[in-house]
Amino acid sequence: MSAHFAILRTAKLKSFGNVGGSLAHTYRTRETENADPSRSDENEHSHRKPEDVMQALRDRLPEKRRKDAVIGLEYFVGASPEWFQGKTREQQDAYLYGALDWLQKRHGKENVVGWSIHRDETSPHLVAYVVPMTDRGTLNAKQWTGGAAALSKMQTDFARDVGARNGLQRGIEGSKAHHQTIKSFYAQIDQPSQHVSISPETTQPKVLKKGFITTEYESPEMVARRVTAAVQKAYSPAVEKAKLAASERRRADEMARTAKSLEREKKEAVERLKALQKHLAPVMELATLSKQEFVQLVLHAQDRVEAIKAEREKAAEKERLDQERQRRIDDLVRVERNTAGAAHAFARNALEAIRKAGGHSSKVDWPEVEKVTIYEAIMEHRQDPKSVLSAIVKHSPGMVDQVRQDKAQAFISTLAGKEIPAPKVSKGRDGPSR
Repeated sequence: MSAHFAILRTAKLKSFGNVGGSLAHTYRTRETENADPSRSDENEHSHRKPEDVMQALRDRLPEKRRKDAVIGLEYFVGASPEWFQGKTREQQDAYLYGALDWLQKRHGKENVVGWSIHRDETSPHLVAYVVPMTDRGTLNAKQWTGGAAALSKMQTDFARDVGARNGLQRGIEGSKAHHQTIKSFYAQIDQPSQHVSISPETTQPKVLKKGFITTEYESPEMVARRVTAAVQKAYSPAVEKAKLAASERRRADEMARTAKSLEREKKEAVERLKALQKHLAPVMELATLSKQEFVQLVLHAQDRVEAIKAEREKAAEKERLDQERQRRIDDLVRVERNTAGAAHAFARNALEAIRKAGGHSSKVDWPEVEKVTIYEAIMEHRQDPKSVLSAIVKHSPGMVDQVRQDKAQAFISTLAGKEIPAPKVSKGRDGPSR
């Protein structure tokens, strides 16, 4: 079963001449080829005469407006011709009056200054005249029909609010199919088809002028033009219907291409959604936990956060100690050259140990270097144990952590036979001070 579509079209009326011409068609005050005069009594109008609609429009217009302002919008509301064929008069009216109510809610009842329902053509339809007023009381047609986005939203809203209730669909959203003007739509769907019959008499030259002596007849060329014109006039509706069929085929092809494009976009969107759902799956599982399980999970997460913080602090402390150790190694040459006593002795012994290790300070047994220096300074040179402890703690690459410093203090205290206080440690480059 083929789909039936709701049809909503709009045209801008920029002058009173435009309005008058449209009203002449709507009220049949001029010949309308696509209308059946015998059925004109079936038409309905909001006003008895077109002049009344014109006056209602004038009364609604603001006194101050731009010269080029659009003074009116003409709406055409219809549907696929096949839809009307299967509907009762009551069902048809439900759709058309529902459309009128939608327009009045959209623009305000006071701005819908006139309307007509035509039933004297092939397909019934509604024509409404609207003054495009804003809430501020100014004319602004762009607010209602400006741009593709506004027109697309209008079609979507109308199909949802009016069409769907009557079994009518919206055209494919995003389609590049072009809209026809209201006049061309009238002409294409409503022209009746005729068969032409050419009798022998039709091809005979007609008398143009009859005199007493001579009679003037049509020339062969004139006969040909007359017959041709008659044939073209007779088959003109059929040609227009053929054009409409071709137009509908093109529109169907365009809608198919648009549907394919939208299907592809939908597939891509679904794939992105699945990827996002997979990414958020662990988070979504939280909703399935009980309150107790959730509390335990939070506590576990807090413990993990604390553990990570501790690991980072530990790594930062290790990096700080490594940097201090390397600073002390790089400073040994200066210490040997510029100091005396235990500091000089340690620097000398340390540089010798590095040389024996092939230049690799990491292979040096620093506790052994410290022990040799302590014995030399205290036992051989009788240096003050407190000054020796301070020099070793300050300059030895092996003394960058507190545990090694405590061991050195205990060792020197034992060697000196008395408690040697730990040296004060400053935050500067030189480390512990005397």
